[in-house]
Amino acid sequence: MIGCSSFTLESQDNKHFLSRTMDFQIEMAEQILFIPRNKEIGIAHSNEETIETSYACLGMGAMEEGHPVLFDGINEKGLMGATLYFPGYADYSENI
Repeated sequence: MIGCSSFTLESQDNKHFLSRTMDFQIEMAEQILFIPRNKEIGIAHSNEETIETSYACLGMGAMEEGHPVLFDGINEKGLMGATLYFPGYADYSENI
């Protein structure tokens, strides 16, 4: 079975750490990407809509058709996140 996992740790001095495995069957997230604040970036491959970033961000990802795609990372305010994959075990709710 393939699937990603993650966990967080908090140190005794209240620092937080995010860890993860990346268990995809294809190669991805092979680059370190830095996205500066106030940078205009595309938000979707299917249209030309853009946004301006509020905070700088650093993470692992790839450039896809000129758009940064982060699979995990942290912004300058300390917000962390990771894209996790659980095939056959997780899905999105149809009730919104």
